[in-house]
Amino acid sequence: PTMLKTGPDGALWVADMYRAVIEHPEWIPDDWEARLDLRAGSEQGRIYRVYPVDRKPRPMTPLDRLDTPGLVAALDGPNGWQRDTAQRLLLHKDDPASAGPLRRLARASQRPKTRVQALWTLETLNALTADSVLIALHDPHPRVRRHAVRLGERFFEGHRELSEAALALGNDPDAEVRFQLALSLGNWPGPRAGRALAGLARRDGEDSWFRAAILSSATPHVETLLTVLFAESEETPPPAWLIEPLFVLAGTTRDRRGMSGLIRALGTPALPEGRFAPWQFAALAGLLDALKGNPERAGTTESLGGLWKAARALAGDDTANEKERLAAVRLLGRDPRNQDADRDRLAGLLRPQVSNRLQLAAVAALGKTDDRKAPEALLAGWKGHSPQLRSAVLDAVLSRESWTGSLLSSLEDSCTPPAEIDPAHRRRLLDHRDPTLKARAEAIFRPATGSRQTVLDRYRPALERPADPAAGAAVFKRTCAACHKLGGEGVEVGPDLASLTDKSPESLLTAILDPNRAFEAKFMNFNVQTTDGRVLSGMIASETATAITLKRQEGKEDVLLRAEIETMAASGQSLMPEGMEKDIKPQELADLISFLGRRRK
Repeated sequence: PTMLKTGPDGALWVADMYRAVIEHPEWIPDDWEARLDLRAGSEQGRIYRVYPVDRKPRPMTPLDRLDTPGLVAALDGPNGWQRDTAQRLLLHKDDPASAGPLRRLARASQRPKTRVQALWTLETLNALTADSVLIALHDPHPRVRRHAVRLGERFFEGHRELSEAALALGNDPDAEVRFQLALSLGNWPGPRAGRALAGLARRDGEDSWFRAAILSSATPHVETLLTVLFAESEETPPPAWLIEPLFVLAGTTRDRRGMSGLIRALGTPALPEGRFAPWQFAALAGLLDALKGNPERAGTTESLGGLWKAARALAGDDTANEKERLAAVRLLGRDPRNQDADRDRLAGLLRPQVSNRLQLAAVAALGKTDDRKAPEALLAGWKGHSPQLRSAVLDAVLSRESWTGSLLSSLEDSCTPPAEIDPAHRRRLLDHRDPTLKARAEAIFRPATGSRQTVLDRYRPALERPADPAAGAAVFKRTCAACHKLGGEGVEVGPDLASLTDKSPESLLTAILDPNRAFEAKFMNFNVQTTDGRVLSGMIASETATAITLKRQEGKEDVLLRAEIETMAASGQSLMPEGMEKDIKPQELADLISFLGRRRK
């Protein structure tokens, strides 16, 4: 491994660390580890200076001998190491006399990087003024303007000229400047900031990064954003990606008068001929999500009979636009007055003639209900469900304990064949926290499992068989591609198998049939119970201050607000399930290992 950095003399400094083995011993097979010197090269390594043959490196200035004016002057140099070190020493000195020279440097330096570092040095020394930020907002270089927006957040409300200059950057030609403004507007209350945020949504909302920035700043501007978007809806429909989260935020407020206005806007057809727009369906779905668990306010949507009716008609219209039908399907099952009829409508979409996206949307809609008959509707057409649809159905049924019992009953009666339950969902049943449900699952599945060592011993002779890598590719696609990626095939949930350059056939055999013997912590499976009674499972793909993302088979993700989580616990097992022997024969395993070995070479 090497590290490259520009040195204080302007040359390229290369730190070269030489180690023959860099992988952790835990992931090296024992038989290979015994033959390796794991510390080979630990006493080697070099540092190189690289520079042109016709030039000499610049003299290195001893910055620790400079006074405050000298350090400020050093900040205005071409060398990044010199600027960073000068800035650090200025911060250590904390000399009030540096403020004046730094302001002049932020205003007049010919180097944009220096102007930015001077501004941040002033900020860290608590010497930054609104005037310095105002000058930087008009800087000719976009990076300086971007940093000026971020630094100026605390001045926006009390400095009119500065706030006007910042708002004008909503039309800045540089996307990074506009992006920073979208982030900073969330720290600036008031209708002017909300209108500027709406303008950015219209201009840059097609970009996913801008969407995230705009939504992160939307909380203090919900009312202004909705007012602006509704006012413009006759000419341009509000963006669906924004309108739904805004209604979620609006539903969490305690302003009943504001809620009444939103309900009226939703109940008024936005399209000609009295038709409702897709964004209205999405907005109501978001509002219902926000009102869940708030029964005293749930009645606020009872006046939307026309919107409910339109959603049902659109969801069942096979000639309608799929995107519009998807928005309508999300509403079905959410109106308790028509739960039975909506269940039948959604179940009617679970047929091969309906697009995959609509089928999955129907499963998701049924999964959001607390209808005790939903499991029967989901499992009724099991024989005709595609593998992807079956996985979605099982996820929905296993999300509620009361529904899990219905699945077990179907398995016990063989209405749903136990052999057709994939290893991941089988394990969720076998590891269920409810002792009664767990015992029922064990009675169904345990006779076919046995101990892991027994399984390994039974399959080990397959390593000596002649194998066909081409047949192994088909086995990989069938059994592994839902969670692993190799050579452009599959979904990256678990490790990318292209990285398995040091795995012997014996190691691969163990990893496939006994995945819990050793695995990385990041692939640990977690079980999460939500406040609305659902039980979800997956590895933690990402975390933020307010949410976690669970990732499971086929790359499916569940994003949960932390406020929705009642309990979360690691299962102590890998996301990769045990029980692959039920889905793969010894010859198929030999072919699969041969395929993986050939891809390694």
